[in-house]
Amino acid sequence: MEYEKLYNYTDTENAIVEACGIERGRVRELLPLLRKAESMLTRINEIACGGDLSPQQQRTRDSYESEARRIAKELGCQVRFNNDPRGAAIRLVLPDGRSNNWDGETWCLYF
Repeated sequence: MEYEKLYNYTDTENAIVEACGIERGRVRELLPLLRKAESMLTRINEIACGGDLSPQQQRTRDSYESEARRIAKELGCQVRFNNDPRGAAIRLVLPDGRSNNWDGETWCLYF
């Protein structure tokens, strides 16, 4: 993992552990799943910029959004989704309000 991505991963892991009070080992299990959902939703957002999504693509979006909601709930966070491919697709709302995003309200997965 390149340095910047490793730094952002560690920063995200630490933020979730501190803000949500979740055991670090559990966060390490869930972050890769959340990152996969982020990656897939970003790809779907890129496709949607070119036109309507197919029914299969919409089901895929719904499935990954559902997975992200489940993970966020287990972490003790709320989640917001961004359909613009120029930004993070998944944005966590941490209980203590910390943010790494321009909006000052959400935590994005930049790794």
